[in-house]
Amino acid sequence: MPDLYIDEHHREELAEPKGVLLKGREIPPIILEKYLSPPLIAVGDMVAETLLASNIKPGLVVFDASTRRGSYDALILRGVKPDAVLANKRSSISQEVQEFFYEDNVSGFILIEGEEDLLVVPAAISSKPGSYVVYGQPGEGIVVLRVDERLQSFLELYIASFKPIASRTRIHSNSK
Repeated sequence: MPDLYIDEHHREELAEPKGVLLKGREIPPIILEKYLSPPLIAVGDMVAETLLASNIKPGLVVFDASTRRGSYDALILRGVKPDAVLANKRSSISQEVQEFFYEDNVSGFILIEGEEDLLVVPAAISSKPGSYVVYGQPGEGIVVLRVDERLQSFLELYIASFKPIASRTRIHSNSK
């Protein structure tokens, strides 16, 4: 399973919300409770913080301690300690992350060193039908995806369009 890279064209396509968009930054807990029930996965720092502040605890939280505006340590300040730390570069889904999502009973707080934006895709593909995956839509609100076989099939086809990243070996030479 190689690291996968998404080009800008496909990234722009994925930027459109694929589920229900709950608009606004402060979403009343009653609305969140209406749309969200276990099993629940949160991808992104601000969406996770919004859920936790509303006393909704996802079974899995994937975060990178940053937002588009820079560092974001609200989850760390809340006392969250990562259960795992995984590496994932911008515009990609690393092999390490892919393997993690396909393990059974994945749960807890997962800190991503790099960027977590595309990790909605493996989160939804690997979830059981009936699960919910929520993520932030920058400047708009929270997107709620209800996982079903149709969504998973769409995302599996979509991820097939990602390009494998060839492993790079650096050759060091002391000769001049």
